[in-house]
Amino acid sequence: MGRLDGKVAIVTGAASGMGLATVKKFVAEGARVVLGDVQGEGARIARELGDAARFVLTDVSREADVEALVAYAVQEFGQLDAALRGCASTPGRSGGGSWWAGCPGVPPEPDRRGDPTRRPS
Repeated sequence: MGRLDGKVAIVTGAASGMGLATVKKFVAEGARVVLGDVQGEGARIARELGDAARFVLTDVSREADVEALVAYAVQEFGQLDAALRGCASTPGRSGGGSWWAGCPGVPPEPDRRGDPTRRPS
């Protein structure tokens, strides 16, 4: 039995770095995890991890994306026990969206899902 058996988590920034390491550890400990990232590579990673993982293309600077990520986790697994913001959050480069509340003065970053010069609306 793992320490996270029966738990459900979402992890952003899940396709690389510390986010990916966290996802792998959570799954190894028995959690079911929904990976959120702007990198489509997350889909391949979720497939490799098997039934315990899902992927949702997520730009955390867009509040609607974060809401959709949470809703998907609950729809797929029936609950949500933990959320880890593992995406890069360098001041002056990231912002907007509900996860950035309380970070005054942090401007929104370019929309990474399309034209890199276009700002989120």
